[in-house]
Amino acid sequence: MSKHKYFHSTRFRTLRSNSRIYATMTSTPDLVSWTAEPHGRGTMGLLWSCFATIFLCTWSAIHPNLPGVNESQVRTFWRRISHVVGCLVAPEYYGLDALLSLAGARTVQAQTPGWPLRKCFYLIMGGFIVEHDSGEEKHRKFMKPEYLIELCTQKKIPWPEVDEDDIDDRSKADGLVKLLALTQISWFVIQSIGRAAQGLAVTTVELFTLGIVVWAVMIYIVLWQKPFDVQRPTVVYLKGSEFEDVIKRDPDVKRVSFINNSSTTRNDDLWSIGIGIVVSLGFAALHVVAWQFHFSTTAELWLWRVSSVLCTLTPLFIAMLLGRETLMVPQPGTSTEMETSTAVMVFILGIIYTIGRIYMFVEMFISLRAVPSSVYETPQWSQYFPSFG
Repeated sequence: MSKHKYFHSTRFRTLRSNSRIYATMTSTPDLVSWTAEPHGRGTMGLLWSCFATIFLCTWSAIHPNLPGVNESQVRTFWRRISHVVGCLVAPEYYGLDALLSLAGARTVQAQTPGWPLRKCFYLIMGGFIVEHDSGEEKHRKFMKPEYLIELCTQKKIPWPEVDEDDIDDRSKADGLVKLLALTQISWFVIQSIGRAAQGLAVTTVELFTLGIVVWAVMIYIVLWQKPFDVQRPTVVYLKGSEFEDVIKRDPDVKRVSFINNSSTTRNDDLWSIGIGIVVSLGFAALHVVAWQFHFSTTAELWLWRVSSVLCTLTPLFIAMLLGRETLMVPQPGTSTEMETSTAVMVFILGIIYTIGRIYMFVEMFISLRAVPSSVYETPQWSQYFPSFG
């Protein structure tokens, strides 16, 4: 064979090999829809894993305040479910509320005669109710925590006596629930790291689940000292005149609302907002990771991109508005106008955020109709770790 022919033959084989490599790199990945379980990870196993992690995270991270006096268990249960759903739609809100609750407990701690933080949490979550025995019958009434603190600091009544062991007894399965949640979280995170290390595809459902994990861990740390799911309050006995004063000041209040209303310092508020922004950006970044993921249509791809950007920026803008209101010292007569304008802007941003979040929540499931086949490949070593999904 002549050198000329050998050169062209070698060049042809090289070009053909390069074209194969290019085609492999630029071709659409093998797509699959619903996948059964018997031969490895299937669609149902993937969803169950995510649902188990999400439920354990949201249920154990939310620390509800005590129910109202004589409130039914059914009403209390459905309120808890509403918070779980709310945490799926706006976890940033619940994270910020947890930070503000911690700030409120620390503010109360500075006013108490050396109370531990757990006891201060118990107070601001409605752990004490008042009772007056008229001789004929007993009258019980819920009292706002701030009013109880006021009576105690003014030495009109003594500080309530309750042991931390008693609070722990009233806290239902606190350690067990969090242990189950942390076990599932650890397994899910390890599996996700393994998939990334081996170059296996992940779904948007798994990214969303990782985001919930981020928020849950943050809330665990912040509310570690707050009692979990307490149903039975501690009774504070008052004299007739003191009890009548409570009724006059709080005639219609039944319980402490979930939203933190405890008094906090300006620095505490700013720290809470700052930490909330950092964690919120981390949560949002997990959704932006799907920027180059495969979507069935171009419209779905761009809707996901736009929604992920909006859900990243809107909490940041809301935090900036709240921070501005905290920092600004309003002039006489302007405080109401500033609060109204801030409330309107926060409401509009909240609507935009909710629309983007709902779209991504729906897209997470409909995108499973066509995903890369490697989604259902399992890291070889993940099977050695126990899990509940």
